[in-house]
Amino acid sequence: MACFQHGGRSDVHGSALMIGQHVRLRNSRLKHRVKTPATTTAAAVNETIYEAARRALSDHFTLRVNTDFEIFTFRQSRQLEGESFYAFHTQLQQSAKNCGFTDKNREIKTQLPIGYISTELRRKILEKPAMTLDGVLNKARALEAAATQANKMEIETVQTALVMRRNKPTRDQPNWRGQNDQHNEVNQPKQPMVRKNCSFCGGQFHQRLSICPATFISAATA
Repeated sequence: MACFQHGGRSDVHGSALMIGQHVRLRNSRLKHRVKTPATTTAAAVNETIYEAARRALSDHFTLRVNTDFEIFTFRQSRQLEGESFYAFHTQLQQSAKNCGFTDKNREIKTQLPIGYISTELRRKILEKPAMTLDGVLNKARALEAAATQANKMEIETVQTALVMRRNKPTRDQPNWRGQNDQHNEVNQPKQPMVRKNCSFCGGQFHQRLSICPATFISAATA
């Protein structure tokens, strides 16, 4: 973009010169509109013209505000998901500037429970209607801090439970082996007992009782 040159000066200086000419033009028009008594001194006349020029320029450059629309926007303010209470309160402060409220703090306190996500805070404010805006702010910060801490503790608890669950099969594996060994022992068929000595004569075990020496001794005694 070509740079506007005015007597060797840049476009910034040129713009300043044009603005100055515009202001001087409006000031010259104000001199004809301002009426002062004939006995007024020159200093008083200049001061009167200055005040008139200041008011005219202020009115000219001041942004026109639609108060009704600003109030409507303020009433529609809602806390966004994931937005902190501090950020939401700051947004209400900015929005209330152009609403022309007589008691801005009272209006913000009324809007906080309407737009805030926390149901618990809404109940606290309704339980204590005499609570000031500072009281509401302190209560909201305390609830938000408690919720953040509780969420952190719950996450750590869940992570600990998952670690314990992953380690549980390895830790219980010897017990499973012992249970399997006991189960195999129960299911195995019982082997017949092998007798090494005869219960009658005390000698070597006899398959047939008729050959046991104790039988002959008992018969002879009888």
